[in-house]
Formats: sequence, structure tokens, C-alpha cells
Amino acid sequence: MNLVMKNREDTSQRNLKVHVAGGQRLTNKLVCGLLSANEGMIPSEGPLDDLPLLIDGGEDQKPDVVLLDYFTPEVQERLHEDGLNLLVSLKGTPTIVFNFGQETHSKKWIVNGVRGVVYAEEKPEIIVKAVMVVSMGHMWFPREAMSKCLSNSWDDKPKQKREEGDLTNREKEVLSLAAEGFSNAAIADKLFISAYTVKVHMQNIYRKIGVPNRVTASIWARKHLDLEA
Repeated sequence: MNLVMKNREDTSQRNLKVHVAGGQRLTNKLVCGLLSANEGMIPSEGPLDDLPLLIDGGEDQKPDVVLLDYFTPEVQERLHEDGLNLLVSLKGTPTIVFNFGQETHSKKWIVNGVRGVVYAEEKPEIIVKAVMVVSMGHMWFPREAMSKCLSNSWDDKPKQKREEGDLTNREKEVLSLAAEGFSNAAIADKLFISAYTVKVHMQNIYRKIGVPNRVTASIWARKHLDLEA
């Protein structure tokens, strides 16, 4: 089973450009064939080294979703040794890692901004579903991966403030809504404050609980604020 965390900033229905990056051409072609069978998806494929050219190639070339083949040695190497810079180089393009082993730790990539993980053992159609979900601004992770983050994401940061009591009531309100998937603008509307104020609250929250981004803040909230999973 998979956990889908909502962002609620859904994109409108349009043709989705999906790029499969990896060194296994047969796998690339098979995944492209699977994607092309779905109306509205425009797949492409190529080696990892070609990906920056697509990202910088303008709106006509830039993919809406990137699929990274974890079975490819260069993908594994980049993710393990320089994963954050790899994801930064994609300039916010939603990224899914597929052909992932269940024994592989995904915490660092969840923290760094990967939007989805698909295990190698999953049925092929799961890749299509993950692409659709991620393209709409949501996230797609196996429950086991998220559970590991919930149980030990902050075990290596014992000196950082992360107690619920460190947050003001307003910050708890903001964080709870963010964890439910509301955007800053939506939170502002609900709490009758400005989007800028929400942004400031979120920055203070990150600092107080010792997390780098919205994803890990949402995970923290689900563990410490008694939110529904």
C-alpha cells in the first residue's frame, strides 16, 4: 500500500511530458510504452547525463515529471553521493525514483525533495498511477518508507529543538494545515492572515523543530501533533 500526501495545488488536465532517465535502454523503452498507452502522457527517455539539457531546454522540452531508474548504476551513484545537488539540478521538476529496493533507505531523498518512490516489486501500472498523482502536486511513497521517517527521522538530531511545546498555538495551526496538504495561500484564507505571514510561520516552524522543508515538517506534525495518518 502507498501513502499519498496531498499538496492540493493540482495542475489542470493537460498533456504530461514524462521523461525516463537511466542507462537501461530496454527498461526505458518498456516504461515509455507503458506510459504512452495512457491518453495524455507524452513519454521520452535517455541517459541521466542528458537530463540537464531537457530541464534547460524551455517549456517545449522540459518534462513535467522525471522518472529515475534506480537499477541504473549512475543513478544510484548520484543519489547516494550527490543526491541533493542532483535534485537541485532538476529545478523543481517533480521526480520519482522507480525500481527501488524495499531494503533501500529512502529517508535522505524524501528529505531532499523526491516526490515519489516505486518499488521494483510493484505492478507496472503503479508507475502510471504514481506519475498521475505526482503530476497533480501530490506525493507517492510506500507506507514503509514514510513509517521509517516517522520513527527515526530526528533520531540523529538530539540537540535540536523539536518538542511540540516549542511551537506557538498559531504555529501549530499553520503546521497542522500544511501537514494536511494545504498551500500557503489556502492556509492564509482559512486563518484570515496573509500568505506572507504563513511563510514566516513556516520558516519559524522549520527552525524550531529542526527540519529543512515542508515534507519533513509534515512528517514531524503527523508524529507529534496527533494528526490522522
